[in-house]
Amino acid sequence: MSDKQSTKLFFGDGFYVGTEHNLQSTLENAQKVGNATAMAVYNIKQKQNIGDVKIGVMYNEKQPTLEQVCHYILKGVSGCGAQAFDLKAGFLPLCAYSCFNTLCDVCVYIYSDKNGEICALLLGPGALPVSHSFEKEYEKALLSGFMHSSSFAQKPNEEPFCHITSLDGIQCFYEAFLVRICKEICGNDALIGQKFIIEAQSLTEICGAKAFLEALHSADAEIIDDQTENAKQNNDTAVKIQLGPDENDFLLSQKNTTVDFIHSNAIILNYFSRSRTGFTLPFLGPEVYRKIATSAGGTINNYCNYPEKAEYFIHSEAQKDMFLNDRFMSAMLLFGIMKESSLSLDKLLKTIPEFFVYSLEIEKGNSLKRERVMTGFAAQHEDDTQDFKAEGIRLAFPKGRVTVVPHRAGGYRLISEAYSAEAAKEICSQAQRMLSDKA
Repeated sequence: MSDKQSTKLFFGDGFYVGTEHNLQSTLENAQKVGNATAMAVYNIKQKQNIGDVKIGVMYNEKQPTLEQVCHYILKGVSGCGAQAFDLKAGFLPLCAYSCFNTLCDVCVYIYSDKNGEICALLLGPGALPVSHSFEKEYEKALLSGFMHSSSFAQKPNEEPFCHITSLDGIQCFYEAFLVRICKEICGNDALIGQKFIIEAQSLTEICGAKAFLEALHSADAEIIDDQTENAKQNNDTAVKIQLGPDENDFLLSQKNTTVDFIHSNAIILNYFSRSRTGFTLPFLGPEVYRKIATSAGGTINNYCNYPEKAEYFIHSEAQKDMFLNDRFMSAMLLFGIMKESSLSLDKLLKTIPEFFVYSLEIEKGNSLKRERVMTGFAAQHEDDTQDFKAEGIRLAFPKGRVTVVPHRAGGYRLISEAYSAEAAKEICSQAQRMLSDKA
């Protein structure tokens, strides 16, 4: 792989595959990615003596030039005898859904970042990032070189499975899934009588927006064009939906109340805490998630860096809480709660502890120096962060917490959580100064 790849292969925003300007090298890397992914899964399953190897591949629906890269990853998968599923164009939440819907061991999502670099994100069962045991096997497979179809043959005369299966219609299943989880909360009438305003710009520019709109239509919601006079007349009652370019970015507004993705998830967790006793949460998720989940005596399973023997359990349990990583699921569940409870966004916000979130992007910082910085922070905060140098670390301050997440291409994202907007911004600035001092 390229020298641009950092010493740590897996980051939250994926890893480098190549660029369109150097297409030949990129396609060669893509085939190696597919091959190493299949071999890593195979080596893990061989130890457990279970099942065939199934790998799905999807590329960003707004970047059609990535189809060829997707094809070469599929060639790498099928070339060593694994079952390769072409999931076509889509978006990250759809890829995550496809992972458990198609029973794939791993799904690969291909996209181009803002710098034009082609990246790959790998998702395991339960739509979580792949496990640490997979990371180790993947890196070993990548270093060992290309493996051919005979690699998976169990007997000398056995023909390996070497075929690419095209799966059309996954998006229709996903849209139906969004409607179903909404109906499970508010009944078969779904969103009848509920009004929503979606910005027209979102529908043309944001990945997954059209699928989300189809789900709302199928749930019998009333969709109002934001450019019409009708939108102004319903401004006090309708929920306005703003989708940002980030996969986990949305704002839901009603009257003078605005709810972001994290607060939406907190409301949903609070609703489920009445009937559920266990939740599977990200280790670096907001502290308020844990407080809500345990408020009624519930238990928490954290994913990231858990023991290998617990990985399958964590991944399977995480399917119940996929909304924490899927803004469209989160929105549909929240709309179902609003309908079932007859509560406005303002009143639902009052059902959870008050907290404020502030985020900051730090663009600069080369990968090697960033590795040392994260290692240093992890050592200083060992009790709190354990060994989460790739996923990020969480820093504790008297007024709240700041999560520091390293980016693949350099720099960090800081996410603070506190009980006032001023405190959230203040501790985020403190963490920024700490990073600057260590850089």
